[in-house]
Amino acid sequence: MITMNCKSIFGVLFGTAALVVGLQFSVLAGTDPDAAAGSDPRLLSSDQDLVGTLPALYPGDPDDTSTGEVGLGKGDRATSMKPSFVLIGTMEKVRESILDAYGVGYVMIEETASTQSTGIYEFSFHGEVIVAVDRYAIESQQVTTRLRVGLDYLGGFGAVDGNGYSGRAFPLSSHEINLPYGSILKSNLADDVTVGLELANQGMDTAYVGVVAYGSTAQIELIAN
Repeated sequence: MITMNCKSIFGVLFGTAALVVGLQFSVLAGTDPDAAAGSDPRLLSSDQDLVGTLPALYPGDPDDTSTGEVGLGKGDRATSMKPSFVLIGTMEKVRESILDAYGVGYVMIEETASTQSTGIYEFSFHGEVIVAVDRYAIESQQVTTRLRVGLDYLGGFGAVDGNGYSGRAFPLSSHEINLPYGSILKSNLADDVTVGLELANQGMDTAYVGVVAYGSTAQIELIAN
């Protein structure tokens, strides 16, 4: 994992009137979901459903069983305060691409507006977790990656470091950020490819999401407690 002295870096940034942003990360407007496991009656879970060793939760209407699967309803999503990272793809492709997942946290398996027609789901990971994913699935963009900033971090700053990125900072002005891990990993053919993204809010709380590649495996780490 790449570590930076976040408080010293971001302490300077918060006192700067303007920033020049030169990142390849594209910021997207979007809605922001989820909350801690078990804290909202709209979150359904199954004791039998795990992703790696992480419990899987489904936001949905408990009365809606039209999908035929546990918890996959049409209920509104809850609001997330902390950052989370998302793997996006079909249910089958995301599940088969995850080689392992562990830590202190959980994953929410969410429908999108096009799920019924495309079969695409969003697996959002929360807490302090490590997820090992098939590197080819990420490079070929069969599974794509995204960061949800979290309401606590909107208005803060992010900085990317590692593998050609030099810690340049950008404002966290939107709910979601594309994480182009596929193109990053594909452009670096050697092993041990590491890129880390540090986040800080105006209260100087920090979070981290990073990817490191070992051969055919891409390991994504999230620290957001």
